[in-house]
Amino acid sequence: LVGGSESAASVYTNRLVLLADAHYMTDTPGEGDAPSAGKTLGYTQADKIDFIRKDVNGFIDKFSDDGSVKGVLVLGDLGTDDPGFRELSDGENYVRKFKNEVMDAFKVKSYALPGNHDSYSNDIWNGIFDYNRQHSFKIGDAAFVMLDTYAPANDEEITKSGSSYKGVDIEWLEKELEKYPTEMFERAVWGMLPHNSLGAKAATRLKVYAGASHKHEAQKPVAVEV
Repeated sequence: LVGGSESAASVYTNRLVLLADAHYMTDTPGEGDAPSAGKTLGYTQADKIDFIRKDVNGFIDKFSDDGSVKGVLVLGDLGTDDPGFRELSDGENYVRKFKNEVMDAFKVKSYALPGNHDSYSNDIWNGIFDYNRQHSFKIGDAAFVMLDTYAPANDEEITKSGSSYKGVDIEWLEKELEKYPTEMFERAVWGMLPHNSLGAKAATRLKVYAGASHKHEAQKPVAVEV
């Protein structure tokens, strides 16, 4: 998760929490709603949400001494968009409720990627998170590109299987990766090194710069008479 510009110790102490498929719904499903809207394996939605908050923050607290947990990545299906109960009575939606009630309670910054059951328009998604469905960010020296492969759909197009797969937006991805020219190379080199203390030490010697400008002087060989 880090490039060569990090210290050897930090290669092993930058941690992330990965969370996926929360499927936030109500505790009181109506007629025709999906079974998961109510109790699942004996636990209500409120039980599940409370467990997520406590479990994630408990993991963060476990490493509070060194502060090594840098963020939480929520990788899809935050809520649900099954027909009939996608919108709540007050005009809210389940993704917004999940952010307000769960993600905002995490003790470190969190980032979300929509899944096939989060098929809200980009405008709605941006209004909730203040970033687009597809976005990128950095945690320390590591860059993360959140690539959305599901098409937002209107209520008539949504089924209980969620929205459809749309493939990779290559044009967007190429432009986004241009923001991180050094990070990609550093990550590639780190991937080829042994993942132990020797490899971590070697990674600290790697210096990567975008463009021709850098702070290192060129070698100046001197002729030696033999």
